[in-house]
Amino acid sequence: MMNKKVNVALIGYGYWGPNLLRNLKSYTECNVEYVCDRSLDRLHRVRNHYPNQPVTQDFNSVINNPHIDALVIATPISTHFSLAMRSIEAKKHVLVEKPLTDNAHDGEVLVRAASRRGVKLMVGHTFLFSPPVRKIKEIIDSGGLGSIYYVSMSRVNPGLHQNDASVISDVDVVWDLAPHDISMLLYWLSEEPASVHTCGRGCMRPDVPDVAFINISFPSGVIAEIHLSWLSPVKIRRTMVVGSKKVIIYDDTESIEKVRVFEHGAEFVENESFGEFLWSYQTGDVYAPRLDNYEPLASEIKHFLDCIVNDNNPITDGLAGLQVVRTLDAASKSLLEATNTFGEGSNGGNGQHDRKPEHDLS
Repeated sequence: MMNKKVNVALIGYGYWGPNLLRNLKSYTECNVEYVCDRSLDRLHRVRNHYPNQPVTQDFNSVINNPHIDALVIATPISTHFSLAMRSIEAKKHVLVEKPLTDNAHDGEVLVRAASRRGVKLMVGHTFLFSPPVRKIKEIIDSGGLGSIYYVSMSRVNPGLHQNDASVISDVDVVWDLAPHDISMLLYWLSEEPASVHTCGRGCMRPDVPDVAFINISFPSGVIAEIHLSWLSPVKIRRTMVVGSKKVIIYDDTESIEKVRVFEHGAEFVENESFGEFLWSYQTGDVYAPRLDNYEPLASEIKHFLDCIVNDNNPITDGLAGLQVVRTLDAASKSLLEATNTFGEGSNGGNGQHDRKPEHDLS
């Protein structure tokens, strides 16, 4: 149980900021000292919803305020490193929205700095706090799926994720959408990738990939593919985890049965009559496990506050966030190497390539 208030400042009130502020204010154990944003329009929106909420455009005044225990950073990715580093150096606990940084080197620096200063560094991989993802982790860890063969994931949108042009230029489709799926993969499998290779294309702007396919292999032998796109006419959030005993299909767009388990598997058996090896397939029931009902972001915020008060290590700590960034970095380098190695493609410089150079993470 928490036994004291945590004084928090929210940095950034853009796309995700209103959701963060709403949840921060829902906990009596948390006191939101300031909402900080460069935009006066955004700060006016804060005051319209929360008339008594202090706001400021001055990040320095927040950092130098001795009463503030922690910062929640929800700003464009390119600013994460500088803002988080200043917060850590000021000995403030930090929750930074995903991904941790826009490159692996900066992520490593932040992790070391947080350890040196003795502060909590947590990354906002909200899906890891969702009931479906937690349930899938539970089933995998119990051995219910048998040996994991492969994972197939699709995350596509009908248009760009954000409407703010400054934010759109800050990321491509890989850095915008893939953090969700990569964080879930690493959480479920409890291992880092061995190699990553990517093919992608900038259809609307040649310099900004808006569709990509990321292929990941793991030391255990598990392989995964992630399909990402800003150009789909429909929203798809679908994952299939295939094991030797069972298969899980997770569809986040479903309103009721988000997770379904198929009792379907295959094993290699010897045919005693002919001395041959054959596949034995088993098909059984399909069921939807019971899922808890709570808001993932609320659970994430509560976890952050608990970790500060009780001195616990966050589930999505800096190291977990760094593992995601390393994978994103590898995916981006693979895509860049494809561009450098095979030119601008055969379709008018649109970034289409015939091969996918692999980036080894070992």
